[in-house]
Amino acid sequence: MIRDENALADDEAAKEAKASGGGNVIGSRVMTEGGTDLGKIVDVIIEAGRKPAVAGYEVESAAQGRRHILLPVIKPVAISGEMVLVPDATGEFTAGDLAGFPEAAHGLRTRLEQET
Repeated sequence: MIRDENALADDEAAKEAKASGGGNVIGSRVMTEGGTDLGKIVDVIIEAGRKPAVAGYEVESAAQGRRHILLPVIKPVAISGEMVLVPDATGEFTAGDLAGFPEAAHGLRTRLEQET
């Protein structure tokens, strides 16, 4: 538990991320490079470890009746306060729950490696 805001220290990496547009993405739209709207971000999936990183997003998908899907994000193309732009293949690899998320992420990673 965090006692109060004084227990938190400034993090240089967090400052750099905010400066480069990598701040809060909750409420932002996820779009593919080809222009497909994948939905609105409602939560962020963090991969824990020595260097925690964003692994994906929970997205409210308009195309699937406002159903929530988990969307792996291997390499976003661009991030702003209003939109996250991802490669076109990203929308093909989704999961309905965290149990299926690693498989979706692996599938997307493999596809993106094949495309390069």
